Parts: sequence; C-alpha cells; structure tokens
Amino acid sequence: MSKKTVRITIPRNADNLIALGEDILEKHNELGTDSPLQGLDITLFLTRVAEAKTKNAEQKQLRKDAETATEERDDLLGKKKDQSTSTPGTVLNFVIRSRDMLKGKYKGTEQRLGDFGFEVNQSTRSNSRGSAASDDAASTTDSATPTPS
Repeated sequence: MSKKTVRITIPRNADNLIALGEDILEKHNELGTDSPLQGLDITLFLTRVAEAKTKNAEQKQLRKDAETATEERDDLLGKKKDQSTSTPGTVLNFVIRSRDMLKGKYKGTEQRLGDFGFEVNQSTRSNSRGSAASDDAASTTDSATPTPS
C-alpha cells in the first residue's frame, strides 16, 4: 500500500491569508465548544486578523494615493509620456527656457549658469583643422526627453 501525501497550502498573499484567517474563525465560532481550536487564543487571533485587514486596506489606499501623486507630479514636471521639453507650463519647459535664455545672456561665459543651479560641464575638443574649439556647454539633454524617476 502506498503512502498518501497531503499538502495544505498556506497563502502568502495578504488578501488570501486574511480571508483564510476569517474562514477559520467563522468555522470555529460555528462549531462553538465542539471546535478543535479551543486551545488557541481566539481573542488574539480575531484581533490580529481584524488589525491585518485594516492595515491591508490602508496599504492599498496609500498605494493608490502614491500612484495618483506620482502621476500628478510627473504631469507638473513634464515627464509624462505625451509630454516633451516644449510642453508649456511644465517645470521641464521652464527649466529648458531658462537655460536657453541664460545661455544667450552669458554666451562665452556659460559657466555662470552654475550660479542659477545648473551643472555646467565645459570641455575642449579638436575640430577638423586640428585647433581646439570650446564646447558651448550644451548638455547632452538639451533636446532629449526626460528620463523617468
């Protein structure tokens, strides 16, 4: 005769684990004094399931709130998929326009954009005639779309 193997699955998912706890407590209450779970601290079990259910609901709401806040933030920054550096009224658009105005104002002394908080990297490079030409301090992201955070 072969040996019978029985596996009892315990859910890892919070929703399913809470639901299982509620089912166990419901069956325990239904059986009353005949319940085989008389040795458990049912009051604490009930409290823990109720607290877990409340915290689970709070976590879900916080996740929704965080997603909404992230979408709203990205919209204001100009970082959404349908936006670009030219989307008016976004932080990115204002930053790009500020940079462009300051580059015009401080042409030849672009390092002064650092006074406004910009990171200015200046390097020299050789042109085709072999003489050094100054980089205009244009960032590689001048016309690139922003990267998501």
